[in-house]
Amino acid sequence: MNVSKTNFILFSNHKSQNVHHEIILENKPIKKVSTTKFLGVELDSKLSWKDHIRLLEKKISSSLFILRKIRFKINEETAFLLYDAMILPHITYCNIIWSNTFKSNLKHLFSLQKQCIRICFKRNCIPKTQLLFSKSGKLKLDDIQKLQTAIIIFKFFNLNHSLPNVISHLFQKITDIHFYSTRSRDTLNLHTFPCSTNIRKFTTKFSGPTIWNSIPLTIRIHNTLNQFKKYYKIYLMQNVSDSI
Repeated sequence: MNVSKTNFILFSNHKSQNVHHEIILENKPIKKVSTTKFLGVELDSKLSWKDHIRLLEKKISSSLFILRKIRFKINEETAFLLYDAMILPHITYCNIIWSNTFKSNLKHLFSLQKQCIRICFKRNCIPKTQLLFSKSGKLKLDDIQKLQTAIIIFKFFNLNHSLPNVISHLFQKITDIHFYSTRSRDTLNLHTFPCSTNIRKFTTKFSGPTIWNSIPLTIRIHNTLNQFKKYYKIYLMQNVSDSI
């Protein structure tokens, strides 16, 4: 381990933290930080994801500038290909983690996403805000998070062997909680865990069952992942709103 490139972070939701002694490795102190990058995601001590979202805003703004400068030289199809190559990967990568936060934290990033999509359309064919995503065939920021979460839960029900144990143990079926004959028992529903803090509320373990249980049963019963993704995406497009 390279001590000079190593740091540590204390995760806490409290404003004041207890005093901790230094962590020593090879007779050298390890630096304490409030934010750090791990696998391309900026982690902060309060798990608010604000630092990562601000970083994404800068990246999307740069891509938006480039797209705006060259838009008059390319057609609509090419513009959307550039959106898929330059912008979509940033808002898709680990979206299931960092977008599970307060809507106020995502407001500006969502606004940038809408600007990028508007630029891709022809000037005289830009749809109204509420039709922007359905006409472009692109998912909203929060709908990407819903899709990524739903895919994991679909695998939990149908492809459990493909999930790491730490993921497959996040959820519980209603039938694992009780054996009474209830409507939810017969509709592939998940048990919704109670939570009293926002940090727990914004985790996949707690938000996942709520998202999954809200998906129509006609979509959840599909046997293949590709079919499930296809029809759930269509459902999200049909029920898209103009706000985050």
